[in-house]
Amino acid sequence: MNVVITAVIVVEKLQLHNTTRSDVSTIGEPGTKVAARAGLNCAILDAGIDKFITYLRYKAVKTGSTLIAVKAFGH
Repeated sequence: MNVVITAVIVVEKLQLHNTTRSDVSTIGEPGTKVAARAGLNCAILDAGIDKFITYLRYKAVKTGSTLIAVKAFGH
């Protein structure tokens, strides 16, 4: 008896270039928490989210599963 199991994997469609954008500041009004934001940006980019989703899509296709990327809530 052959059992075929497939999965539907749903991920959020991330806009990493928007997420990791630096804080807008001017000389008269400097940005707040710029150092903390820079650290967060590095952590987001170091996590390799794009590579992970690419690998996940590859594995989904290989196993007959489906990967669906959905828009972020409120966008």
